[in-house]
Amino acid sequence: MPPFVIESTGTGVDARSKRAQGEKLRKNVGDIAIADFMSDGIEKYVSKSDPVVILYEDKDIYQVQFLRRPRNLHLLSTVGLLRGLESVKLIPSADEIINEMLNPTRPDRRPRVLTDQPIGIDIPAQVGSVWTPIKPK
Repeated sequence: MPPFVIESTGTGVDARSKRAQGEKLRKNVGDIAIADFMSDGIEKYVSKSDPVVILYEDKDIYQVQFLRRPRNLHLLSTVGLLRGLESVKLIPSADEIINEMLNPTRPDRRPRVLTDQPIGIDIPAQVGSVWTPIKPK
């Protein structure tokens, strides 16, 4: 099991069900799912001193106003994550992955809209946090 939890929300469950039935999803369903998660309180899952990261694909997340944003919450975009992984050579090319996300070659994939190009977004927690991947040995 990985050292993290991918939490389900009612919003996410509903969205997956609608997608499976071929229905079109609301444009901001991801933001709503994050707000759903936040309304339950991160403290339900971790203590106030434990690090928490929300990984997202759109720079609009930093404009979302959380009523209860805990001081240990770190926001990291997918592009920011990929750039960090490339910097320590855990992946050969962030650009190749980003290009595949923007222009998928598989017919079962839909193009993503990534508005945080070219470096991604990394918003540290208020208590201080840093996104630096562990370098491989």
